Amino acid sequence: MGHTREPTGDGRREKMAPSNADSIKARLTQFCTLLGFEYRGIPCDLDPFNAGDFHMRCGDVEMDVDSTDQVMDLPFFQGRSLREIADEIEITSW
Repeated sequence: MGHTREPTGDGRREKMAPSNADSIKARLTQFCTLLGFEYRGIPCDLDPFNAGDFHMRCGDVEMDVDSTDQVMDLPFFQGRSLREIADEIEITSW
């Protein structure tokens, strides 16, 4: 089951523990909820509809892909892959 951290007193979402590529990929394969995060201050999200349909968004740029490997390895996030940025991002919703 997904969860979202409650906003802190100043309205920002509380940081969750640093994530890593393996835990993100494992969560995506559960196809249960939108995964939201910020990368370099840009709101991004991954929406796993099913095993062959994922929607990725980073700011105003959107893309549909058909596998978790593509989600993890395409250089979609400002020229870098999710695998490359996994330890840098702040997950805001699972």
